Amino acid sequence: MRVTLVTNSKSGGGAERSMNLLANSLQNHDITTSIFPLTSGAPDLIKIQGRACQPIFDENKSIRNLLKGVSKFRSEINKQKTDVAILNCDLPELLGLFLPRKVKLVIVEHARHPWGGRRTLGILVRAIHLIRGSSFVAVSSHLRIWPLQFMYKALLPNMVADRADSFKEIELTKVSRLVFIGRLSKLKRPKVFIQICKDLNLPGLILGVGPMSAELMTIASKYSLDIEFLGYKKNPWEFLLKGDLVIVPSRSEGDGLVVLEAIQNGFPLLMSDIKDFRRFGFPADLLCANVGEFTERIKDVSIENESIRIPENTIREILKTRDKRIIANRWTRFLMELN
Repeated sequence: MRVTLVTNSKSGGGAERSMNLLANSLQNHDITTSIFPLTSGAPDLIKIQGRACQPIFDENKSIRNLLKGVSKFRSEINKQKTDVAILNCDLPELLGLFLPRKVKLVIVEHARHPWGGRRTLGILVRAIHLIRGSSFVAVSSHLRIWPLQFMYKALLPNMVADRADSFKEIELTKVSRLVFIGRLSKLKRPKVFIQICKDLNLPGLILGVGPMSAELMTIASKYSLDIEFLGYKKNPWEFLLKGDLVIVPSRSEGDGLVVLEAIQNGFPLLMSDIKDFRRFGFPADLLCANVGEFTERIKDVSIENESIRIPENTIREILKTRDKRIIANRWTRFLMELN
């Protein structure tokens, strides 16, 4: 079987990294795998073991560029003799409509609100995929397939990079800096993070890029806040220090890979009180409903409040469900049934 995993770019977020990990893992299950990033970007931390196709799009967003891209996309998929194309995010879904019917399509649902501000286009694309018979899978049990909210065909969680039994113990100490890791978009609510830094007069570190980058820098400058913007980093965790507290103020999350990576790397965290995070079963004191609750909890962390410590067995059980070998086995069974 030949499988091509189609992503937006080489790197950029949890969805891209998870697909890179999956591509490598499937290679070990006698599946010929290619990773196909549609746009260029910085190389990911995960080195691709199989074939990595060349991106077909640049920064030119014209219709002419899109049409050329469709032709190149079809040509590359045919050259790979692809049996199954796994489509990861909006642009791959759109281009998947132009593939021959002999190629089986799998759409991966990573978020509760895919397609962003292109709702009408997204509805049309997914309607055609349903007519075509594309398969929809989800990375988390709380997700349903947008926009009809129907059940996924298979639950196939995202992988984490290391083994499930490889994690550092979370150390509680006086908070010296707050950290935000992720895309700088309204859904992730980085403005809440900046407000917390302002209210507590604490330094901040922001690792990520997105449409709100310039606006956030302007706000930080306006209030003379000690916030460092490092942009996108392949391994953001190597920039964190003892005394850092990770803040995850998202309005909604498809999977919450930043949370998983934080506990795996041994950093304490607080997150917004949403059902997407409650499903992890963390202590209630880790969940904050508003800026005021974040600031009060952070003061508690400063005096080493044990109520936000995550039990080791909880961490171990959560990470075990994201073990590369387990997830690769589930994907392999799913793909064999498709074929």
